Amino acid sequence: MGTQLSTIPLIPVQRKILDLERKYFYILHNTFTSPEFIDDLREIESNIKATYPVLSLFSQKKNKIEVALERLMRFYMYKTIKAESVYHSSLSSDLAYYTTDALINIDAKSIDMESNEIDKDKVIFEKNQISFQNNPVYSSSLPFSGFKFTPRLPTIDPVKNLPTLTYFIKCIYKDDTTDFNLVGISLACMPNGKLGNLFDFDLITGFKTYEYITTTMAGGPLFSAYAPVNSVLPHWSPLRPLGTRRDIYYDTTLNNPLYPTDKIVWAKKEGGSKYEACIDGRTARVNVDTLKIRYDSYNNPWTGYIYIDL
Repeated sequence: MGTQLSTIPLIPVQRKILDLERKYFYILHNTFTSPEFIDDLREIESNIKATYPVLSLFSQKKNKIEVALERLMRFYMYKTIKAESVYHSSLSSDLAYYTTDALINIDAKSIDMESNEIDKDKVIFEKNQISFQNNPVYSSSLPFSGFKFTPRLPTIDPVKNLPTLTYFIKCIYKDDTTDFNLVGISLACMPNGKLGNLFDFDLITGFKTYEYITTTMAGGPLFSAYAPVNSVLPHWSPLRPLGTRRDIYYDTTLNNPLYPTDKIVWAKKEGGSKYEACIDGRTARVNVDTLKIRYDSYNNPWTGYIYIDL
């Protein structure tokens, strides 16, 4: 995986983005590690503890802090970084707005150490939340070129001609089904897509979830050939790309509808009984170690990831 390379000559737009990413990271760092923010986070923890039976009974979400964390993040961000105007696209993070010099996207994440400890040291995101274009993941020496993950945020916003900056604040907690306790919080900066070559286009380590052609889609005339099947077909070639933990099969005859130059692969969803047509990654993972060492336009080091215990 590629940490930022400091020896590659920079073009002007890269210099601008590198300095903006550092500028706003430290503003967010000061905000989300402030005593006021931590005190409010503790108030949320106290409320969850006091109302735990009610939340367990009536909340539609198992994650009891998710909504409150998003609300708290918005409250502090609108106070800290002045919004010049809203970002109108629905393809965005939890919070997205324009400042005088950037399009800011910030997503709030929350991880339960009881059930999902594996993601404590990962940044988890979907296509709407980044602009970084990664190389295909899990490519092999066989015809399979790897799973693609095409970001949906622009590198430079076409409306205001401002660079897109993406950040993730994550709350780590433990919920043992009887009690709730905060563990820590982290802040990460995911590089803008214009900086891809500074990271060898290689930040994504794998996927938490994948995109499949749904049964509903496969019921229509355009995608009927992609309907789930019960067993391996003769024209499928077995694959076990490095890093995957499941059996997948390369279809030598059927094109991927998202990427017509690629063939489809088939896999069973976790707990699934049928093979389904998998078209690309849906939720990606990045190891936080690759984001820690960053450099601004003058090659001054800074950190693009911080974690504090609570």
